[in-house]
Formats: sequence, C-alpha cells, structure tokens
Amino acid sequence: MAENESFERLQLWLATSLTGFCRLTGDRERPGPIRLLKTMDLMAMVSGGPLACMVVEPRERDEHAGTPLWEFRVQGFGPDGKTAADIMAGAVHTWDRELRGRATPVLTILPARTPDSALPVGDIVKKAQTRIVTGWPGRDGAAHPGVGQDREGEGATGL
Repeated sequence: MAENESFERLQLWLATSLTGFCRLTGDRERPGPIRLLKTMDLMAMVSGGPLACMVVEPRERDEHAGTPLWEFRVQGFGPDGKTAADIMAGAVHTWDRELRGRATPVLTILPARTPDSALPVGDIVKKAQTRIVTGWPGRDGAAHPGVGQDREGEGATGL
C-alpha cells in the first residue's frame, strides 16, 4: 500500500466478516514478540487459543510516485497460530482481490427482533438492541469458511 492510502475499509471488512476480530494494544515502550505501532492499535483476531495479528512494515519506495510503500504481515501466536494467521491473511487477500478500491460497504441497522428473512444479504453483527448488516457489493465469496459468511452461505457471522 502507498504511504497515504487509507485501509479503513479493510478494517471494517475484517471487523464485520472475521470471527474473533479485535484490536490489540499494550505498552508500546516494552519490548515483546509483537511490535506495537506508536500511533495505532493492531488489527487482530482470537480463535480459541491462537492469536493472529497484522503488522504494517515499510517495504520500498514507489519509484513513479516517489513515496514509501507499506506491506501488511500477519503473525500467529499460540497453539495452531499458523492456522489463525492463515485465516486472517486469507481475509486480507479477499479484500485486496475483490473489494479494495471497488466496493463501498452498505450498512443496514435494524431492530434486534427483525426476523432473518427480512435481513439483507451480508455479514450480521448481533447486538442487544439492533442487528447490523454489512453488505459488500461485488463480493463473490470468502477466503475461508470463517471469513465473510452471509445468509446465503453457511450462516451469519456473529461478533
């Protein structure tokens, strides 16, 4: 990604379609196995025991634009951490291939009592008072069974 390119839609994609999505924070001055950014929390997911988190690292310069390029990397920790990292990386690849720069999500907020049959297709977040459905136009599928499920697929993803 280019230095000033926004990845907020990636964050929304992961938050609404990746089971176990969370934000990872901690003491930024303390050394450890995960390098925390000075300015923001890391995107992460917890899947039972394993943890996967995404870090952003500088790579090279875009010779045409003269600006730095950045790369996302996913690290897995704990038992079966590689599987968790593969799931998260798969979700990022799905976003990059199918959604990046092409799709604007549609958010629909309905009362919690709304029946499934009245919900639009999308990823469903169930809250006490509402059901939030995030639809991604042009999304053809998911990178992994746990990523981007919708009502027409295997079932709704609930966070």
